[in-house]
Amino acid sequence: MIAELTNIHTSKNLKFNGLDLAMCVEILERERERERERERERVIPPHT
Repeated sequence: MIAELTNIHTSKNLKFNGLDLAMCVEILERERERERERERERVIPPHT
């Protein structure tokens, strides 16, 4: 019984960790995109 509960608990944790990992990847991708935008702005000054 204890082993069954532990297995259920572990699989739930793994699912949540998978979601967290996907979110982390998404956030990192957005950060990278923002950095690229900043680099472009630095390289090409806005026309005034």
